[in-house]
This record gives sequence, C-alpha cells and structure tokens, in this order.
Amino acid sequence: MTENAKKQPIWQFIPLEQYRVPADTVQQTVSTRFAGFWRKLGLPEKKKAAATGKERDLQALPKKILQAAFPRPGWQDAAAALKHALKETSSGRNGGPVIAVVGAPFSGQAEALVLLARAAGWPIIPPPTFKQVLKSDRTWLDFPSRSQSPWVMPRLEKTFLRHEKGLHLVRRLLADAVSGRFGRGIIGCGSWGWTYLQKISAEAEVFPAITSQALDALSLQQWFLTLAQKNSPPASFRFTLAGEEVDLLSPFSSAEKSSSKGRSDDFFIHLAAHSRGIAGVAWSVWRSGLRKKPEDASKGAGDVPAGPKGADSAAVIPVLPWSELSLPSMPSVDRPAGSFLLHALLIHGGLPGDLLPAILPIGKDLIVKTLLQLRSAGIVDHRNRGWRVSPLAYPAARSYLRDENYLTDSI
Repeated sequence: MTENAKKQPIWQFIPLEQYRVPADTVQQTVSTRFAGFWRKLGLPEKKKAAATGKERDLQALPKKILQAAFPRPGWQDAAAALKHALKETSSGRNGGPVIAVVGAPFSGQAEALVLLARAAGWPIIPPPTFKQVLKSDRTWLDFPSRSQSPWVMPRLEKTFLRHEKGLHLVRRLLADAVSGRFGRGIIGCGSWGWTYLQKISAEAEVFPAITSQALDALSLQQWFLTLAQKNSPPASFRFTLAGEEVDLLSPFSSAEKSSSKGRSDDFFIHLAAHSRGIAGVAWSVWRSGLRKKPEDASKGAGDVPAGPKGADSAAVIPVLPWSELSLPSMPSVDRPAGSFLLHALLIHGGLPGDLLPAILPIGKDLIVKTLLQLRSAGIVDHRNRGWRVSPLAYPAARSYLRDENYLTDSI
C-alpha cells in the first residue's frame, strides 16, 4: 500500500445520490447473468466444480478460532465517521431539521447510529410494535421532541408495513418530521425501505440523506486487517490462498513489493464486486472461506494460537480461492411467492413469520413451504424470532428480484 492509500479512511459517509458500487469484474458479471439465465428457463443454476487437491482436504475453522482470527465488526470507527458527516450535513443543508441515514442491508448503518447516539447521550426512539402500526396508534408519536440534542430513530423500516393499514403511521411521522414538529432528529433506514417510502410518500424525498460509501478492494483489505488484529497481537494470523501459500491478508506483506500482490488484489476485487461493497456481506463471504489444515486438527478444535513475534510463527489460515467459495444461489421456488417473500423481508429488514400471511397476497401454507425452501438453500435464516435474508445470500436475492423486475434499492 502506498502512504496515501494507508491514510485513506475506510468509512466515508456521502450524500445518497453520490453512492457508487465497486466496478463489476468480468467474471462476476458473466456469473450473475448466467444465474439469471438458468432461472428464466426454470432450470437449477449450474454448480461450480468440486474442489480438488489441497482445497478438498481443508476443514472448517472451529468457531473459537474463527472468532479470535476474524471477529464480528464493532462499528465504532463507522460511528466516528458518521458523527463527522452529520456535523457537515447539519451545517450545510437547506432542508428541514431531520437528516436521514440510509444504509444497505448489513452495512452497519443502524448499529453505527445507535453507538453514536449512546455515546452522545441522544434519545433513541424505538419502533412501534407491529400491532401499533396496524392500529395507526398515534400515541407512539409522542416521543421527546423538545430536547436540545437530536433524537435518533435507527430503524424507520420497522415503523410501517406494506399493508392497507400499515402506512398511516409512517406517513404521519414523515409529515410531522418535515414540518419541524419533532425538532432536530436523525432517521436511520434500510435502503430497501427508503426506496419504497420514496415511492409512496412525498415527504421522504425532502430529507437530506447520507449513506456510507461502498468499500472497494483496498478498503476491504484495510478493514479486514483491522478486524484480524482486534482480538489478538498484531502478528497472530496470516491468511493465505489455499493450495498456493499466497498471502491474501498479512501484517508482514508489503502490497507494493509482494509477488503475491496480483492474486490478493484479484480476490478482493471479486469480493468487492460480489458484495457490492457492503461491509457485512463481504465479511460473511470472507468468513465462509476460512479453513484449517488437516494437521492442525491434532491441536484441538478450540486451541487459539498464542501471540507470536514474527511471520514464521504466525498462525496460517487458508482461504478458499474465489472460484471454490460455496455461495448461496436461488433455488427453484413458486412464483411469485419467492419474490413476494424476499421483497417484504428486505423492505422491512426482516419480519416475524406469523405476520407474513397478513401482509402478503399468498396463503400461509405456500409461505411456509417457500420459507423452508429458501432456508434450505441458505437464502434466508431465522434469527431473533424473525425471518431475514441472510448476509451471505444477499447478492443472490437482490439479483433475483432485479431479474423479476421488482423495485430494488438504489444502493
């Protein structure tokens, strides 16, 4: 990395209309188009060839080592960047008193906003219950609005339902926010929910909106190296391309001089393009490819390497080549049931299963059948008593909805 590249901030919040995704690689574009082609013909997507040689002998990384080597994001740095961006947006905007922070699924936008609000002591407004939404319970709108500090609503997508009775409350919220009734505030919203609201509410077009810029290949490398060093000494782990011993991520390699720089860059260029630069999606894809060598099994599944002092003693973690990664693809499901379900889950950032029959124009039995098919294929998962599109499968789900001519987000 050049000196200027090292100083490049990982997290940058920009006006929503300036958002750009990383450029597609040729391989990624062709792969996506062929996947859509097979779906249009009603045929299963062609699978990748099975791994051969050394890759086939690798084993899944035990959870304890996985967490030590590559932990979950904390989003503190993103919150710091967001704080700076909100100050700039606040001082330069000509709109009303409320700012929108829009984020792609798994981008960490809501988490960063909550961290910022807690650190600053700003009041956080939880969403209404879905029962309140369907009853248009306006008592929920009586939240603090006269504080000198701004209020924060991290998940606007949870304040409405795509139902004849599920939009009254959010329309009133947006109208009152634009009018200044609530004073200064910050609204966080998922990109799919925001795109939908802009179609059904003129007020959503008025808010100044910012978002975190997509992470390119270099930003992903910088961020991943930071995460890899979070729980361990700076030189604990080296991530190498399985079967080739090529450094993909290492505190010891120089990006300018290393002979493996091209292979490393190729991997991260593919990763940035596939994930659309979305932090949580890229994190999930990278983690899915981490492995251990068979000889490491004798050390015990829970053994975490002690902090070494140099490259020779660093724990080597193989990473499957890009072509060998097992990424979810859309199964053959009933149409339009699959599209209805995925679109609803993305608009609302996940939903409880018992609510789906009330907001979708398909029967309960078909909903259950389709959810089970999607879960079996890894497209959706069940967490915190609700269904959501899984981060690993988000690119496949988004591509599927785009091919089905559904309204997609702008990020």
